[in-house]
Amino acid sequence: MNLKKRRDLEKQAMRRGILDAARRLARREDWSAVTIRKIAEQIQYSSPMVYEYFSSKDDLLLALLREGFSELAATMRHASQAAVEPEEHLLRIGDAYCQFARAYPELYQVMHGLGGVPLDSQARMQAAYEVCQITLEALEVWAKAKEVTLKNPEEAVELLWACLHGLVSLYVMGRSQEESLRVELMARQVGHSLLNTWSFSGGPG
Repeated sequence: MNLKKRRDLEKQAMRRGILDAARRLARREDWSAVTIRKIAEQIQYSSPMVYEYFSSKDDLLLALLREGFSELAATMRHASQAAVEPEEHLLRIGDAYCQFARAYPELYQVMHGLGGVPLDSQARMQAAYEVCQITLEALEVWAKAKEVTLKNPEEAVELLWACLHGLVSLYVMGRSQEESLRVELMARQVGHSLLNTWSFSGGPG
């Protein structure tokens, strides 16, 4: 391994360590309590070292926002691979969304501006593009199988996402494990009801 490659790997490892330390702090306390100084203490380095990788806390949060949506998209794709029919495909995407929020609440907060985290709406829209496309593609496959012409597929995706986000916000963030587990069953019920309604109405719009 040459010197340049070794340094690149060391920088990647340091960047990863900073992000992971920030997430650990947020889980233990909350995002409003996370500071560059505390992150530096966690990784046993000085604050200026952290600033070499992230110009500010907001810069760090932006990196986590992008990372979160990328991980969510991968989780959704993996969860729906074994689905045998279009409706189950969509429901498994919803399952994956809820499971992700339950497994990584501190990351979910960053992605949606919760817990006192500032939200850059434009950056969020860009980061969420793949998640929206996965859902849109699955919805269009379902509509074709059901011989349904959706009036406004993009709006249908927004409605599905809004329902999932609402359920997660109510039953996952800051709740007990038993309460948060309810969200997956409820999300499936909501998803099934929406799809059943759209089978006759052609969706929202």
